[in-house]
Amino acid sequence: MFFFVPYPCALIPYTLEGYIMVKKYDEEGAMSEDSKLEVQPCECCAYKNKPRSSENKEALIKRINRAQGQLNGIKQMIEDDRYCKDILIQLSAVEKAVSAVSREILSEHMKTCVVDDIQKGNTEIIDEVLQLVTKYM
Repeated sequence: MFFFVPYPCALIPYTLEGYIMVKKYDEEGAMSEDSKLEVQPCECCAYKNKPRSSENKEALIKRINRAQGQLNGIKQMIEDDRYCKDILIQLSAVEKAVSAVSREILSEHMKTCVVDDIQKGNTEIIDEVLQLVTKYM
């Protein structure tokens, strides 16, 4: 059993950002024999990284910028009291643009991250993928 320090990792001296110091305790709450501090990932701010090629990043950012531009246009349409049908058509276009970005990232995730984890023997990634697919359906 571990006792987690109740502070964000950034406030704990001598720890890397994304990690916290923890002490081991047994089932009854007593300090275990090897009661030294251990460094564990901090769930509040630790995250995984996915290196992307510069071309891939640029393509995704362009798509996101385009969707942001469309949203700004919709905002202006609302401020200008434009006809509801016209606004709804533009909203539909933005939804499709954002969905396309999601599909692209999910596809990349399946082809790289998921394949890598399965090859390393981490089958827990399958549950993560199922949650993602369920969320987007």
